[in-house]
Amino acid sequence: MKKLLKLTVIIIFSALIGAGVFSFVVAEKLYFPNINEIANDTGAGLSLDAHQYTPWLWNKEKITIINILDRKNDAPNFQYKLKGEVGAIRLIYSGKDFSLIAYNDPNFSSMESGYIVHRSPKSESENTIEEIHIGGNIIAVDPDENGYFYISQGKIYKRSWDGDIMLMI
Repeated sequence: MKKLLKLTVIIIFSALIGAGVFSFVVAEKLYFPNINEIANDTGAGLSLDAHQYTPWLWNKEKITIINILDRKNDAPNFQYKLKGEVGAIRLIYSGKDFSLIAYNDPNFSSMESGYIVHRSPKSESENTIEEIHIGGNIIAVDPDENGYFYISQGKIYKRSWDGDIMLMI
């Protein structure tokens, strides 16, 4: 009787350990996506990090989460989610009144889309973020901050923040 009880305890204990290991392996494969860091930039008080999550469970496509922390103006953290694959994210410019973040779709070779973070001291109001279409591969923000320069089809353009082309070289 004692041997039967010991054998039963050993079988139950082994089954519990096996079920625990099996559920951990299944949970790791099904419930936890792979996370890749695709950006970690800091400039003039603005910190940007972005992580891309592989598809898992109900999410059928990759998701990129962009976290923006404005330490200079003591503003709250912003978090944006982009669906689909994002090839790269860069902090292009970070100044007193705004910052510019650009990202690209891996199907394109340039940083075609982006966000303008309108910075404001916390005492006045909160930061706001506006999504823009850049129009080409962005190379710089104008020194007087009234627009930006980008390259498209071998030409250099200057575009205002409202989207008007101001110069073409």
